[in-house]
Amino acid sequence: SVGGSPQPNRWLAMTEGSRETRSAKAKRGDPSPPSNHETQLKRQRVQPVAKKQPDQFQEGVDLVDQKQTQKPPKSRASPATPITKSERKTPTKKVKAQPRSKAVASPKGKNAAPAEEGWPPTVSGLWLIKSEPDEYSLDDLKNEENSIGFWDGVRNLQARNFLQKMKLGDQCFFYHSSCKVPGIVGIAEVVEEATPDLSAFDETSKNFDPKSDKDKPRWFGVRVQYKRELKRKITLEELKKFKEGALAKLTLLRVPRLSVQIVSKTDWQFVLSKEEEDVA
Repeated sequence: SVGGSPQPNRWLAMTEGSRETRSAKAKRGDPSPPSNHETQLKRQRVQPVAKKQPDQFQEGVDLVDQKQTQKPPKSRASPATPITKSERKTPTKKVKAQPRSKAVASPKGKNAAPAEEGWPPTVSGLWLIKSEPDEYSLDDLKNEENSIGFWDGVRNLQARNFLQKMKLGDQCFFYHSSCKVPGIVGIAEVVEEATPDLSAFDETSKNFDPKSDKDKPRWFGVRVQYKRELKRKITLEELKKFKEGALAKLTLLRVPRLSVQIVSKTDWQFVLSKEEEDVA
């Protein structure tokens, strides 16, 4: 207290006044303000309930399957640069086809000779054709009508291709093969270019080919005429002596099993030069 007189208790007065106010309001029927406890309960009642997350394992849904079906996140990489119309339709330059060389591809297989300069020989209008003398000899060709015979029975694709390249007037060495002394015995000339080999369609012929089709013939032959017999037979053994020299490019010494072969002009002249020589 100040000056000896007692001071009223303000807190007590405020409390009593508030109590009187509440009681007065209650008598008049005025609702009293809710307490703190009531306010908290009301907030709990009106608080929204969180949505229930779907069970990942309900109705047979497997978490592993969901992970597999989820789309991968989009790449954050910068988008690709758009392609212009000029880039989409870039005109391609047409390359002019080069004319085919007349050089003939070397035969394939274990008997094929290695590729090198001057081999395989180019078509020169000079050939070598083989025949077994027991089947068809140079004398048999000579004894044909007008000494003209059809060269049939060829069943090798490379040899057939050579027959198709033959032209009228081409010269051929006549070679006796599969005999005691094989060698070149004479010369024949092409008098008719390649036509279908009819023996391929004849079931009674040893040259019959069941795969042959008359509409699309597979095998061909040419007509040749006897020209002359060499002054002497130039044997295979004699020709082999020049395998590493003058006749290094002779097909007969490189691919001996081929029945129709190209002969170069140089080899042709060299072989004929041996015709005049005497062999002891």
